[in-house]
Amino acid sequence: MRDRTEVATSSSEEHKSRLNSADGERVMLCQPTAIAAAGTAVLTDCQPARTRERVTLSRGDINNFVDWAREESEETNETVFDLSSWVALESLKTPQKGVGLSRKLTVAFAIGKLLQHLKGSVMSYSQAEILRLCSVDNFEVKMVANGACDDGWEVVGVDMVSPSMSMQVMLNCMDAVVTRHSPFCCAKKTTQGDRDNDSALCYVLGLLVRFIFSDGSLDSSGSNSQENPQETQNQNYMNDFLRSLSISPSRMNMNTNGPDSSDGFEYEPSRPTKSIRVPSQFSREGIPSLDMPVPITALVRDLLACRDANDIFQSDTLHITLDAAIDDLHMLLIRPDQFLFGASQQLPTVTKMYGRSSESSVLLDAFRRVTTSGQSEAFFTKGFSGSGKTRLVQCAVDAAVAARGLVVEKKFEANSTNQLYLVLSAFNDLCEQQLATKFGSTKGGTSKLWHKIVMEFGSSIHMLANILPSIIRLAPSPTAAYSFSIVQGTKGDVNFFSLCDIIKHFMRVLSTSSIPVLMVLDDLQWGDSVSLGVVHTVLSDRKGASCILFVGCYRSNEIHENHVLHGFQNWLSSYHVPSSTIRLDGISQENVLSLISDSLGMLPRLCQSLSRVIYRKTEGNPLFVQTFLRSLVDKQMLMYSPRERSWVWDIDEIRDEGITPNVLDLLGAKMAACSSGLKVALKVASCFGLRVDKTIVKILSGTSQYYSLPADLNKAVDYGMIDLDSGSNYKFVHDQVREAAYDMIDPDTRDEFHFNIGMLLYSSFKKQSVEVEGKNGILFYTMLEQIHHGVPDLLQDEEQRVMIAEMNYDVASQMMESYNYTDAYQFAERAVALLPKDCWSQSCDMTINIYFLLSKTAYSNGKTDIAMSAISKVIKHTNSMKTPQLKLDAYKLKHDIILDSLVPGEMAALMNPIIDTLASLGEVLKSTDELCESTVFAEFRLASEMFEIESDDALSRAYRVDSCVHTPVMEAYYILVNLAYSVKPKLCPYFVTRWAMYTLRNKVMCKYTPAAYVSFAVVLCKDMNCHEMNLGHRIGKLGLKIMHEEGYESMLPTIYLSYYGYVGCLFEPLQAVIDMHQRAIDTSFNLGNSSIAALHEGLLVVRKRHAGTNLLQIKEMLERGMNIQDHPGSSAVLQLTLREHYEGVCALIGEVEVGGSSDTKFDNKQTMCPYNMSRMMTCCYLGHYERAVYMAKQWDLSRNDTPKTLVQFRRIYATFYYGLSCIGLRRQKNTKPRQNVAGDKLWLDFVSDAARCSRYNFENKRALLMAEKLSCSCDNARAEKMYDTAIEASKSSHFVHEEALSCELAGAHYERLGKFTKSLELYKQAESCYEIWGSIVKTSQMKEKVDRLEKLIVY
Repeated sequence: MRDRTEVATSSSEEHKSRLNSADGERVMLCQPTAIAAAGTAVLTDCQPARTRERVTLSRGDINNFVDWAREESEETNETVFDLSSWVALESLKTPQKGVGLSRKLTVAFAIGKLLQHLKGSVMSYSQAEILRLCSVDNFEVKMVANGACDDGWEVVGVDMVSPSMSMQVMLNCMDAVVTRHSPFCCAKKTTQGDRDNDSALCYVLGLLVRFIFSDGSLDSSGSNSQENPQETQNQNYMNDFLRSLSISPSRMNMNTNGPDSSDGFEYEPSRPTKSIRVPSQFSREGIPSLDMPVPITALVRDLLACRDANDIFQSDTLHITLDAAIDDLHMLLIRPDQFLFGASQQLPTVTKMYGRSSESSVLLDAFRRVTTSGQSEAFFTKGFSGSGKTRLVQCAVDAAVAARGLVVEKKFEANSTNQLYLVLSAFNDLCEQQLATKFGSTKGGTSKLWHKIVMEFGSSIHMLANILPSIIRLAPSPTAAYSFSIVQGTKGDVNFFSLCDIIKHFMRVLSTSSIPVLMVLDDLQWGDSVSLGVVHTVLSDRKGASCILFVGCYRSNEIHENHVLHGFQNWLSSYHVPSSTIRLDGISQENVLSLISDSLGMLPRLCQSLSRVIYRKTEGNPLFVQTFLRSLVDKQMLMYSPRERSWVWDIDEIRDEGITPNVLDLLGAKMAACSSGLKVALKVASCFGLRVDKTIVKILSGTSQYYSLPADLNKAVDYGMIDLDSGSNYKFVHDQVREAAYDMIDPDTRDEFHFNIGMLLYSSFKKQSVEVEGKNGILFYTMLEQIHHGVPDLLQDEEQRVMIAEMNYDVASQMMESYNYTDAYQFAERAVALLPKDCWSQSCDMTINIYFLLSKTAYSNGKTDIAMSAISKVIKHTNSMKTPQLKLDAYKLKHDIILDSLVPGEMAALMNPIIDTLASLGEVLKSTDELCESTVFAEFRLASEMFEIESDDALSRAYRVDSCVHTPVMEAYYILVNLAYSVKPKLCPYFVTRWAMYTLRNKVMCKYTPAAYVSFAVVLCKDMNCHEMNLGHRIGKLGLKIMHEEGYESMLPTIYLSYYGYVGCLFEPLQAVIDMHQRAIDTSFNLGNSSIAALHEGLLVVRKRHAGTNLLQIKEMLERGMNIQDHPGSSAVLQLTLREHYEGVCALIGEVEVGGSSDTKFDNKQTMCPYNMSRMMTCCYLGHYERAVYMAKQWDLSRNDTPKTLVQFRRIYATFYYGLSCIGLRRQKNTKPRQNVAGDKLWLDFVSDAARCSRYNFENKRALLMAEKLSCSCDNARAEKMYDTAIEASKSSHFVHEEALSCELAGAHYERLGKFTKSLELYKQAESCYEIWGSIVKTSQMKEKVDRLEKLIVY
C-alpha cells in the first residue's frame, strides 16, 4: 500500500481559459499546490493532455491482459481506462486488501473531489443534469506501469470527460494541501437548490463508491450479483437510470454555458479515443465478490440515504454532506490502518497527543534557542492531572534525540524522601547515555571527553566518581581510571554546596551546543528545595558553557502559595536564567472528537454525538476522556457489535449517566469492582510509589499473606492498570492510577498497612542475614520506608527498636557515601528516635556513632543548630571514647560547624578541650597567664634556627610515622591554630611555632605537615624583615611541594589561603596568585569547604583590583558574589567588603560618585582594614587625596607603630596610596615643598623593602613614589627618570591601571614645567590605559586634558 497519496484538482488561476487547445486536444488544468510534506512533488502549470488510447475491458484471461497492458503502457507512457473497465481490472488483479484498496480509495476520493468542483461550478445544473454528468462512462482512470509497486501498477489520475476536469495523483504525499479553486468556482450565496444538488451529488457519489468497491456488479437494489458480467453490466443501476432519461453517457455532449456566459467556457467531451478490444478469452467468471470494508459500507449507506423511496432528494433529512463524505474518504486514504479495516474490539491505549500543537511549538522553540545560543533555559508546564503534560514533553524528547542530544527523564513521587537521589541519578544516567552516543561509542570520543573531565577536576575527580559512579565507564582504560584514584578513591567531606559545584563543573564538560541536554523532571509539586537546588546551580552557572533545557511539569492545583517551587522559579529569575511557563487546560471539542475516533477506530463523523456528550462531562481533560470511555465499556453503555463490526452506544443513556468530579473517583469505582486479590495487590503496589521492584514482589510472595501477589499484579497488567518496565518491574501506567489504588487503603489503618509490609520484609531479611550494601541497600531503604510509618507507636519491642535503629544508621552511612545528604539526615534522625531512653549508659558506643552521624548529616544539610546540639552531646561523653582520634573527629566537626555559624564564644570555649587533648597526647602548652612576649619570641627564634640548619631535601625526606601516635597531635594543632586565628590572634604565633617544632622534631609526614610549614612561613613574614621573609618564602614553597608530591589535595584550599594570602603575594607575580586563588575556590567547593571558598573569593576580588583586571569583569564577579545572600561562611565582614569593593569599582567606572569619609563603625582595626583599603584606592585614583589620607590615618600608617596584625601585603598597598595622597594633598593646598617631610622616609623605605622581595609586584610603586617625592622637591631631572622607570615597570608587570596612573602623574609633572608636547604624549598614553582598564571617568578626565593641551599647543 502506498505510504502517502494525494489527489490534486484540475484548476488554474488563469480565469476564462478555454478547455480545448488549438489543435483540439483536451487541456489538463493543474494549479501548483503548496505541499506540506517535506520532499514531495509540486503540481506543474497548465499542460495540454496528450491524446491517449482508451482501454475497454471485456472477457479474457487477466494474466495475459496485464502483460499486454504493460506493453501498451511502455509505448504510450500512460494507459487510460473507463471506470467500468478499471473496476473490472482491479477485481481480477488483486483482492480488496493492500494496494488494491488503496487504489480504489484514491479513485473514489478523486471522483468525490471532481463532484465537489462540479458543485462549485458557476453553471446551474438540475438534478437530472447532475445524474447525466455522473455516469460511470463519464469517468476515466489513468494508470502507469511501475515496478516499485506490489503488482506493477499505480493510479496517476482520474478524469471527468464532460465537463472536462482532471485530478492528478501526487505520489508519496499524504496530507498535502488540495486546492479548492477552479475555473468553475465562484463565490455565490447558498440556495435551497444548492442544498438539493448536494444531496443528489451525495447519492451519486454513493452509487459510484459502491460500484468501485463491489467489483462493478450492482443490481437495482444494491446487492451483489453473481450473474454473467455482461448481464450485470446491463443491469447496472446507474446506467439504467441514465438510459431511462434517454441519454447515452458515452455520447453525452453539453455546449450549454452557465448563467455567466461571459466566462466563455464550453463544456464538451474530449475527442473520441481509439477503442482497444481485448480478445474474448479474458474472463471474470469464478472470481468471488468480496464484501466491502465496514467504513465504506457505512459511508455508502449514508450517501444512498439522501434519496428517499419516491426518488426525491431532500436536503432537510441529509445524513451526510458531500464535503463530509470526501473528508471520510480522505481519512480512510491517509489512515487506513486506523479506520479502514474495522474497529478494534478492545479499547487501545492512545499515546498520541491531541490539541497541543501551539504548546509544542513553544517548547520546541525553547529547545532550538538552547542549541543555537548555548545558554541554558527552564521550561515549565502546569495543569491538572491528565492534561497531557508528559506527552507534550515527548515532542522535545524526540527533538533532542534527533539533534543527537542527551535526554534524561525522572519523576518525583508523593511522600518520597529520596528526591535528591533521584536528581543525582538523572545526572548519572547522562554518563550512560553519553556512552551510547556516536561521540561516546568510539574510543577517541571517550578519550576526549575523559581528558576534558580530568582537566576540569584534576586530582579531585574521585569526588565526581563517588557522586556519579558511571563516570568510571568514560575512562578510556582501567589504568586511566585507577591512576586518578577513581576505583579506590577516598570519600571526601562533601556537603550540599560542594555537591552542587561538582555537578555544575561536570555539566560544563558534558553539555555543549553540539551535545545539548534535555532534562525532564515530572511532578515538581512533590520536589524539595535540596533536589531543586542542584538543578538551580547547574542552570544558573554563568561561567560555564552548559547547554541544558530543563523541563519541569507540575500540577498547578497542588501548588500552594509558599511552595518551594515558587522559590525555585524566583531563584532562576534572580540569576537571569531564561524561563517560560505554559498552562495546559482541557483540549477542544474537535480534539476530543479525534481522540474518541482514534480510540474506537471509527471515522470522526460517526462519533460526533458521543464526543459532544463526553466533552461536556470531562471538560476536555484527555485522561478523563479515556477513563470515562473505559468506564462506559465496563458498564456496557459502549459495546462492540460483532454484527456491525463497529462500536455501538445509546446516546441518551450516556447523556443521562452521572459524572464524578475527577478521574480518581472513576478509577476507584473500577478498582472497587475488581476481585479481592487484585485489590490487595494494587494496595500493596501503591505503598511503594509508582514503581515496585520485582525483588520486593518476590520476597512478599514468599509470605503467607501475599503468596498470590505476582499473579494478581499480572492481572492488573492485563487490565491496563500496571505496566512492566524493561527490568520486569511493575509500574503504574499513570500516577492517578496509583493514587486511586492508594486511596483504597483506609486512612485510619494506612500506617499500619505500611508497617506490616515493612516488618514482613524485615523478617525475610533477618532470616537471610542480608547485609546493607549494594543492591541490598536499596531494599533496606525500601523496607525502612515502610516501617517508619509505624514508628514509634507500632514498634514497641526494645530489641527490634535497637536493631532497626542500627539499620537506619547503616543506610544513613551508605547514603552519606553517595552524597544523598537529605535522605541520610532523615534516616539518622529516625535512628536517634529509636534509641532507648538509657542509650548513653546501655549502648554508649552505638549512641555516639548515631549522634555523630546525625550531626554530620545535619551540618551537610545546613541545619547548624541541630548539628551543634548533636555534636555537643557527643563531646559531653568524650571520656567514653576509646581513642583520642574519636575526640578529635568530634572537635573538628564542631570546629567546622562553629566556623560556618561564626559564633566567637563557641570558638573560644572549644580551645581549652583541644589544649587538654594535646596534653593527654604528650604536648603540654603554656597557659595564657604563663605566656609573655619574650617566651613567644624565644620559641620563635628556636624554630627559625631549626629550619635554617635543615636543607630542603632533608625537610622533604621526613618519614611516614605511625598515624596513631603523631597524626592526632598534628590534627589537634591544626584545629587549635584555626581557632586562635579567629578569636585569639595574639596566641596564634605561639601555637604555630610549637606546631612547626613538633613537626620538624619528630619528622612527621602526614596531610597536616604542609599546613604546619606554611603556617610558620606566615609567622615569619609578619614583619618587613627581609631575612625572615625570605626564610618564610622558602619554607612556604617547601610546604606546597610536599602537599602536591604526597597528594594531600584535600588540604589545598586551607594551605593556599595561608600561603597565597600572606606569603606568595609578597614574592610571586600577582597574576599567578590570582590563578591559585581561583584554583583554591574550585577545589574548596569540590571538597565541601565552602567557608574557605568564601574567603578565597574575597581575596580574589582584592587581588584582581590590584592587578588591574578590567573593572567591568570585576563588577560582574562582585554582583555574583553579592547575589549569594545565604553563602555559607559569607560573614557580615565579607559581605561588607564585597559591597565596598563594588561601590569603589562603580565609582572608578563612573557609574556612581565615591562616598565621603567613612562613617561606618568597626569593632577593631582588622575588621576596618579591608573596608578602608578599597576607599583609599578609589580616592587616590580620583584625586580625593584628603579622604585617602583620612582613611590611612585611621590605620595609624603615618607612625612606626603600625599594628603587626595587619596583613603585610595590604600594608604595602596602603602605604603606597598613602604616600601618593600625601604628596597630592600638598600640591592641592600649595604647601611649600620640603626636602624632608615627616613620615616620607618611613613609607618610602617600607615600599622599597617590598620591592626588594618582589620587583615584579612593587618596583613600579617604589619608582612612582620616588618620582612624586622628587618632583615635589623640584629635583626634576631625577624625577623624570623615575617616572620613566615607573611607567616601564608597570608595563612589564602588566599593571595597566598603574601604568595609566604613572603616565597621568608624569604628564602633570611635565605640564607644570611647561613641556606641553611631552605632557600631551603622556596624557594620551594614560587615556589609552584607562580605557583598557575600563575606567570611563578617568578616560574622560584624560580626554579633557588632551583636548586642552592640544588647543594650547596650537595657539
